[in-house]
Amino acid sequence: FNVDAYPNDSFTGTVEQVRLASQEIQNVVTYTVVVSAQNLGGKLLPGMTANVEITTDKRKDVLRIAELASRFRPPEGGPKVVNAEEKQTRGNAAHGGGRGAFGGQMLAGLNLPPERSKEIENLIAAEIKTVREGAGNMAQFRRAQMREIITARIDRVLKKKLTEEEYKTFQKAQKSRATVRRILLHKENPDGTLSTQSVRVGLSDGSNIEILGGAVEGDVFITRLLKVGGANK
Repeated sequence: FNVDAYPNDSFTGTVEQVRLASQEIQNVVTYTVVVSAQNLGGKLLPGMTANVEITTDKRKDVLRIAELASRFRPPEGGPKVVNAEEKQTRGNAAHGGGRGAFGGQMLAGLNLPPERSKEIENLIAAEIKTVREGAGNMAQFRRAQMREIITARIDRVLKKKLTEEEYKTFQKAQKSRATVRRILLHKENPDGTLSTQSVRVGLSDGSNIEILGGAVEGDVFITRLLKVGGANK
């Protein structure tokens, strides 16, 4: 990070805390992040404005694609999309969405005995039910707080019921799973029509996305359409 008083100096720090008590300022929800940094030169003073770039994870030697490709959608009246992969993918996602976040998928990889896994799932389900019943008809703007409470309750159960090693394994798996998702990219066919391709992606820096599966080096995907001579190209 750097501060306005010393624009040519760079400082480094470590995120020590993310306070989950959100604040809404001009319709924007914000969270306070506490960063510790060495101040050997005494340049950092209270009240200074800091411009911070936080790195949450890194990948090296990865296959990547421009973020624009993930946001591309064919315009109305544009080239025809000839396959139904998008519809199928959405259908599968909707079908799988009914599974609670506290299901067996959360504990996958820990190799727990069935009875232990079931006990933990039941405890988490009970905690979630208690929070939801206590919330009643919670207003839309308070749902974020409810999710924070549920996450804290789940974490408390896991810390109590898992060994230290199991809990570390769980945290590592959750961190990895949180960055993985599926997106639909569009490719141009020889006849000018478009087709979609489901791709599994990971980290994004806002400009490029890491590709984990579903595409190989050399694949070409559409980022935008240009209008040439009255026709989309």
